[in-house]
Amino acid sequence: PDDTMPYTYGYKADLKLPSESSGSIVSVIQIPFTNFTNKWDASTGNAVITCQENKELCPDHETLSQNLYSIAIWGEGVE
Repeated sequence: PDDTMPYTYGYKADLKLPSESSGSIVSVIQIPFTNFTNKWDASTGNAVITCQENKELCPDHETLSQNLYSIAIWGEGVE
């Protein structure tokens, strides 16, 4: 989008990890594409408007089938 900061663009989704009390050190994580948005605050990483709130911010068919050239995992968090 035009209002993003340089070098920070693309779709992003929140990830909620299971609590450590589950007893397992391995977990299967699934993040549906409908949880992603390309309208997020580059300084905080928080979604400004989610895909569920506005379907125009969801990854579209062209992005998912033709223009998906990289996937990155970023770790951001607070205690």
